[in-house]
Amino acid sequence: MGAPSPRPEPPDAGAESGADVGADVGAESGGQRGPGNHAAAAPASGHARYFIALRPSARARRALGALAASLSRRFGGRPIGEHDLHLTLAFIGTAPASVEPALRGSLATLDAPGSLTMAQLGHFGPRLLWIGPESPPPWLDGMVHTLRGELDRLGVAYDTRRFSPHLTLVRGARPIVAAALEEAGTTLAPIASGRMRVCVGASAGAPGPKRYRWLD
Repeated sequence: MGAPSPRPEPPDAGAESGADVGADVGAESGGQRGPGNHAAAAPASGHARYFIALRPSARARRALGALAASLSRRFGGRPIGEHDLHLTLAFIGTAPASVEPALRGSLATLDAPGSLTMAQLGHFGPRLLWIGPESPPPWLDGMVHTLRGELDRLGVAYDTRRFSPHLTLVRGARPIVAAALEEAGTTLAPIASGRMRVCVGASAGAPGPKRYRWLD
């Protein structure tokens, strides 16, 4: 694996930070949002936090889950369970459940995803550890571009900040020393994503550890 990446923090990093933050940065920070009527709002009955993501194969999720557990033992924090591992393509934020048909419909416009090789270990802030591709393939950026265009057409708002492909592995880790993370990366073999699925993810707005509901 490569050295820890200096990529910019993505809009959904707060959503990925779990118990120590317990909220979505994209929904709370006033970040840029695309055109549409479903801007983020305080969680309420009939609302959820939504995003569209790639889910690796079951085999890849098992390998990634084992890596998350290993990193958690070394750096502290809560490892992400196999069921919840994903790579976010578009972060919607808090919206009414009535947006679900539009989000599910947007998946039909996307080509089948290729495979990714997860070989780059990194962190956002001092407490969130992730893995991602060292060199994202062109099809991945193309998928995000197509998806954003479809969300615009449907009138669904999303965070428009720069796409930064990653899968969160650990939330709430002890403050990270870059050299220690780089050392950890040198001993880990790349993980192939296998055949991935594009899904709509949803989580309740309650604070604390997140568990996702998947729609496809």
